[in-house]
Amino acid sequence: MNPRIIAIAISLITTSAFAYDLGIDKSFDFVAPNVPNTTSANIPSETGLIVYDNSDDSFKGYDRNGNWQTLSTSQGSAVVSNGPAERVERASINGTTIVAQSGTWISSVSNPSTGVYSISVNTGIFSDTPTCVTSTSQDERVTTMTNPTSATVVGVNTRRITGSVGIPIDSSFNVICMGPR
Repeated sequence: MNPRIIAIAISLITTSAFAYDLGIDKSFDFVAPNVPNTTSANIPSETGLIVYDNSDDSFKGYDRNGNWQTLSTSQGSAVVSNGPAERVERASINGTTIVAQSGTWISSVSNPSTGVYSISVNTGIFSDTPTCVTSTSQDERVTTMTNPTSATVVGVNTRRITGSVGIPIDSSFNVICMGPR
């Protein structure tokens, strides 16, 4: 058999986990890729990417300065944070309604056009632009993109993937932001 065909077949088999239906329980709000470590793993350098780092049992986020930052995790009823200088907030949004949020960090949500949202963050929550991630549980073909532009504004776009095209669609979503206090 031709070695190229074998290499292609092996490549297809090893990358099949990146298909849309991963066989994951759809009740999860968020699923992070599991990597051996963030220093030697072949991970795209994308601001806002969150992974689970097996080398030190922690979630890490890639910040806009090109650094991996350890994120907060829960241990029993105590929250362990990346020091007192960082804060993590979360919320569930449906249209312009804030369904639930940790504390009162969001003052309002606007939906100026289909699939475009602007989250207004209360002044004093973050001292600089946070890193945010969004997810939707509506449908595995709906994707979200997050674009925090300041300490008080987080932009979110939601799109339905059809083939290789993303069509704007209004969708409920969850958001988690981490940034300096």
